[in-house]
Amino acid sequence: LLRPGNLAKPSGMQLFAAMKQEIGRNNATSAWKYYQRLLTLRNQELENNQQQPSHPGISRTYASSALACINNAHLEISKILTLKNHHGYTPALIKHIRERLLIFLNESTKDGFILTTKQIKMVFRFFAATEDGIAADQVWQHLTLSGVALDINHYHAYIHACIQARNYDRAFAMVREIRERGMASNSYTQGLLIRLYGMTGDLETAKDEFAKACRHSRFPAVSASNRDTSKVDVPYWRAAIKDARLCHVNIHLCNEMLDVLGRNGLMDEMRQLFLCILGLDKTEISIDEISSQDMLQGIGLRGIKPTIQTFHLMMKWHAMYWDMEGAVSYVHLMSRYGINPVPKTLKQLIHQTTASRDYKQCVEIAMMIHDKYGVIIPNSIMRTIETHQAIAKDMENQIREAESQQTSIFSSLTGIAGSYKR
Repeated sequence: LLRPGNLAKPSGMQLFAAMKQEIGRNNATSAWKYYQRLLTLRNQELENNQQQPSHPGISRTYASSALACINNAHLEISKILTLKNHHGYTPALIKHIRERLLIFLNESTKDGFILTTKQIKMVFRFFAATEDGIAADQVWQHLTLSGVALDINHYHAYIHACIQARNYDRAFAMVREIRERGMASNSYTQGLLIRLYGMTGDLETAKDEFAKACRHSRFPAVSASNRDTSKVDVPYWRAAIKDARLCHVNIHLCNEMLDVLGRNGLMDEMRQLFLCILGLDKTEISIDEISSQDMLQGIGLRGIKPTIQTFHLMMKWHAMYWDMEGAVSYVHLMSRYGINPVPKTLKQLIHQTTASRDYKQCVEIAMMIHDKYGVIIPNSIMRTIETHQAIAKDMENQIREAESQQTSIFSSLTGIAGSYKR
């Protein structure tokens, strides 16, 4: 019935069923076409004043119309308006999805459809990934004017988008609004604050927020069994992590603090915090020693279980600060800890910055991880390495040409000097 050659006009319910089927197949283009046809049919039905009858029950005609299923269509179509299933973000793709998102928001508003919390988070997550702060502000204004009951999750999604778009003033304003409205904050709120202060360079306040999240002061008191006040130089976070179960600190807060320390170049303190997360008090221990089987057996009992994001942060900032060997050591530790490397792991180690320094080392690292752990090398990494390999070869050719020209000039000058002597 929905084939182009068929003269029969499909009903709204048939278009919705076809759209839902294409969404299940992850065919965004076809699903969007059915959504647009459904919107067109809805407009035609509104012009013909086809409404739900006032008497009890629903007629068969209205049940199969576009008006009857348009809200369900708004609920389903949002599943394809995301970058989740796309492995490469091109400007054309981002522009394409952005246009569809704005159409979706406009059309859903016409029908009085109220976005769910999941949809709102999805919209802000897209604008955060694309660093589109203007669009995020417009969506927030749309939500406030449309009467959506905003809760702490909506604020979190919007603040995250503001931080990613580097609109820090707006993010701080939203944090103040959360406090003014008396909304109950949670660990995600504290994590956003840690990240926000870290992004703005206020490292001390970020540390204080992390200490508050752990329910400890800047320099926590020593345990009751050891009241030695001379040990006030113990880092503020160590006792907090040691008392993790009592303080309800989670690994996500620790990840935020690791990112802040790495972003500000405090690699020693970042490494100490990482060891403390694992439940190790010896800051002089090496990563190779941690990887030993005897050491691994007791880590899970003393510390907080790290996630793949924890290891990715350690790799990212070690690679950024020229320590590729240290970054690779966390790949091995991650595997020993039961977390398998993934293609995203390679992206923490190999990118434009590291490839521009030494593309040959990047090739060796990529092949080692591929051979040892079976990680598929992403096409984006292959393109990055090929680009910098071509740049390096071009520079080598230019150096050879410059050296040959210098040699020829020197030879000619030597010949001229010899002729003057004769």
